[in-house]
Amino acid sequence: MDNPSVFDHDDCVDDTATESVTRGINAETPWLPVWVSNEFYETRLKTLLDHVREVNSYSISRVPAAATWGDGSFAPVLCVNKHPITILVLGEIQTIAAAVDLSSELSSVKLRLQLLRDSDYALFSTWIEHARGFEATCPDFFECSRTDRHSMKIFERVYDGTTSTAPKVALPKLVMSDLCAGDIVVVECAITRESLSPNGSWLKFRTRFSLGSVILLARAPRR
Repeated sequence: MDNPSVFDHDDCVDDTATESVTRGINAETPWLPVWVSNEFYETRLKTLLDHVREVNSYSISRVPAAATWGDGSFAPVLCVNKHPITILVLGEIQTIAAAVDLSSELSSVKLRLQLLRDSDYALFSTWIEHARGFEATCPDFFECSRTDRHSMKIFERVYDGTTSTAPKVALPKLVMSDLCAGDIVVVECAITRESLSPNGSWLKFRTRFSLGSVILLARAPRR
């Protein structure tokens, strides 16, 4: 990209604190970094891992089997009862990259997360491989991204949930540079598809997780 303004944060965590421990013996049980307490897991993370709300909001493990692609303007988005759904994904940040292309006024961001459960990664892989007429390769880590047109700002929908369980509209705002590799976050996403057909039909498409917001839940130890 021409004239990029770039933020890339993947090296600010204390590497000695990133070893993980297994809490269980199957794909449904989470692993956590050693600095995360059992109490924090029980009071904050456990509920979010299996989150369901009536307003079409689900953790990745609870997306209904009835979910399908929408109609009309919602055709690119996974829906339930013809309404787009929000998907919550918990993980440890591996890398963050954000940039603004000043010449074309495009703002982009991509996060890679180590998910807390193997079963959640398997579901992520399933949705990526849900592409049609396109051989999708699932990355080693969960990925979500977003590109905003006519924007001259780095992605701004970042919130501080380290001390509150309030809805994100009531949480303090953060900036992308407040996040660091190793932090525990929950990202709100939509599962979307992109047509690869010359005529724009859905005979051939690929899928991705489109980032909506990031909520910081716990900061990894800093150097």
